[in-house]
Amino acid sequence: MKVKLQTDGSDTAYGFKIDNVETKPEKPTPPIADFSASPTSGNAPLKVTFTDKSSNSPTSWKWTFGDGKTSTEQNPVHTYTKAGTYTVVLTASNAGGSNTVTKSKYITVKTAPIKPVAAFSATPTSGNAPLKVQFTDKSTGSPTSWKWTFGDGKTSTVKTPVHTYSKEGKYTVSLTVKNAAGTNTKTIKNYITVKTVPIKPVAAFSATPTSGKAPLKVQFTDKSTGSPTSWKWSFGDGKTSTVKTPVHTYSKEGKYTVSLTVKNAAGTNTKTIKNYITVKTAPIKPVASFSATPTSGKAPLKVQFTDKSTGSPTSWKWSFGDGTYSIKKNPSYTYDEAGKYTVSLTVKNAAGTNTKTIKNYIVVK
Repeated sequence: MKVKLQTDGSDTAYGFKIDNVETKPEKPTPPIADFSASPTSGNAPLKVTFTDKSSNSPTSWKWTFGDGKTSTEQNPVHTYTKAGTYTVVLTASNAGGSNTVTKSKYITVKTAPIKPVAAFSATPTSGNAPLKVQFTDKSTGSPTSWKWTFGDGKTSTVKTPVHTYSKEGKYTVSLTVKNAAGTNTKTIKNYITVKTVPIKPVAAFSATPTSGKAPLKVQFTDKSTGSPTSWKWSFGDGKTSTVKTPVHTYSKEGKYTVSLTVKNAAGTNTKTIKNYITVKTAPIKPVASFSATPTSGKAPLKVQFTDKSTGSPTSWKWSFGDGTYSIKKNPSYTYDEAGKYTVSLTVKNAAGTNTKTIKNYIVVK
């Protein structure tokens, strides 16, 4: 600035005049960048309002949101669509300069939970006791807790448990999974099959009836121990069967030896009962017949009677024609008086009775 002193012609200066003044505007102070956001965390899609809090009156702004998107608004609203942690940068500028603030990992976006869907597998699903089974969770929806029910009264809250079944049986398994969105259960009925280790069987059997008349129908019953898986019966009459509890009919008289052979994975065993089944011939009605020696002669006449009946009679009744009787099979009888005598024989068995009569068979003189 130049100052020119002005006088009025005297020796005293009474004033001055400023002339040719050159001025330059003062440079503004650069801003100090700052901002806030709300909210800074939440589930995707997350809508965030950014607020500029920069000092020294910035006139332009550049935001970098950390997900590849930017903005030049002073107070932008930005939506994060994917889960992640995002660093936000704001550069504030004015005529005096620029300033940048970076807030590392400022925005946290989470995936919104969905209700889980329970699913699982197991290895092995069958075998002999004790059976050790590895269960594997295959649920979707990111469960945060698990509850297993193994079907034998035992449970677990482990994600992928190992469980040992100690007893034979079929077991229904359930898995319940849970997260913030809800709960779901998967149940597989009779999923695990546990078997008893096989032991060699011991053959045993019974029959009803064990005796009777032909044709004799007999019910055989397996009473073997050790859980046999196959059976072979030999009935003693040349016939066989592989049925567990067969019915067999014997058609002929005789005594029959019966055998049963049983088998499982552990081995074979045989039981034999000698002469176990007794079959008798059904009786037929007898037919009476007889002879006598002599059939004539002088009194006293001793006659020998001989039974010749068929059909195996079990009792006899003779009538000698003079009012005398006998129940012997082959009686001897003496006639004391002359005459002609009619002789009868009645024979009997379980099937019936029959009589034979010969008129005037014995002649006594």
